Amino acid sequence: MPKTRTALPVENRTVDSNPFDDGRAAGRAAIEGLLKTAPLKTNQIEWLSGFLQGLVETTQNDSDLEQTPSSMTAPTLKGVEPDGPSSFALTSTPYTARITSVESFNASDDEEWLNVTLDVEGGRLQYRPGSTLALWPTNEPEEVRKVLRAVGVSAQLMITTARGAEPAWQVLLERVNISTTSRATVELLAEYSRSDSECVSLRSLSETGAMQGKSLLSLLRRFPSARPPLEPLLASLSPLEPSLVPIASSSLDQPNLLSFTARVVLDPGVWGEVSAATRTRFRTGEWLAVSVDPRHSTQLADDDLAPVILIADGPCIAFGRALVAERRARQAKGRSWIIGLGMQGTSFPYSRELAAWHKAGSIGRYDVASGTDSIDTTRILDESEDVLWRWLVDNSQIIVVSTRGETRRTVGDWLESVIARRQRLDSAAAAQKLRDLRTSRMFVEIPS
Repeated sequence: MPKTRTALPVENRTVDSNPFDDGRAAGRAAIEGLLKTAPLKTNQIEWLSGFLQGLVETTQNDSDLEQTPSSMTAPTLKGVEPDGPSSFALTSTPYTARITSVESFNASDDEEWLNVTLDVEGGRLQYRPGSTLALWPTNEPEEVRKVLRAVGVSAQLMITTARGAEPAWQVLLERVNISTTSRATVELLAEYSRSDSECVSLRSLSETGAMQGKSLLSLLRRFPSARPPLEPLLASLSPLEPSLVPIASSSLDQPNLLSFTARVVLDPGVWGEVSAATRTRFRTGEWLAVSVDPRHSTQLADDDLAPVILIADGPCIAFGRALVAERRARQAKGRSWIIGLGMQGTSFPYSRELAAWHKAGSIGRYDVASGTDSIDTTRILDESEDVLWRWLVDNSQIIVVSTRGETRRTVGDWLESVIARRQRLDSAAAAQKLRDLRTSRMFVEIPS
């Protein structure tokens, strides 16, 4: 017979009253007190979660999933990392920001660049020129609701994560990838299957890998008897990975706005790229979960008097814009030289702004080339060799911003050959000079 649920009577409440939040706060406070007194073991936490879930199931009607907070479409994310270990490892704490503008640039027939500006009022995101922004993806809210229905748990069930206890709906929405599964997920379903035939099928699929990559919802629907506890199920899924893009703005120049640039591709795999599948998310008024990624950020030219030569291709020109904007805001006296590769006239992000800054004297020299292959790169460097060498003798820092290995090799080989010729060194001595420049951070390649 189906289980009967009895809803507790709801008392009269004031408009400002929120019993669920009050109860959740009390529960978190109780758990924190227990952990301080005697840290709970994993099996104790699981028992307590099961006990609380049992209470929820006897007091909550079937409409609880439809009553999930509306913030599923614009998540309110935590701002404090916990001190202790957790079930889910996350690299940084996202902050929810609203898109204020989006510019699209067609670099070619099959490549689109985006220049996106976010409202980050409040100064919660601290960054400097050279910082990388992490764009955190989210799953489809409707698919999250269907997964919760399929596993038969409350959307408000608290799950242990790197940020502390979070409701199940938020973990499924923002923390784990439910669009694809792994062998670990299939094996876990087989372990908890109550049907012998489904268990055999799952074991077979695990061995052949036939179901790997399928969505979590498709597995749950195909094998309705396989219902493991939610926390191990979530742990078997891969975390949602952010896209890493260059920040183009300076917090000194525009403290309440942050700009970034990205290349839209079908299958993003490197720094500076975003998926074409998420292209619809980049529109004015949309919300993005973002954070400054500490692992892929490089501080650019902190010395206001130091001359800097920045060579960038494609959307990586964003770092040139960030560097000059910061120096303008600080009224720095150091000279800046921006060399852009793969630029088509004025049809690339910040082209007009960089040209205006050059005309105003904020950029000492500004050059662009249409191609990114070794011939184009070598040509623009050869045409500027005399001036480049004078800047190098003047202890200029050279920064190469590119995800293309060919661009990095071409600039490095060209610089080594110029050092050998200008200083009359053999190839081994010139190569050592270039290594010394890298060690002293006078020759920097981004991303590192």
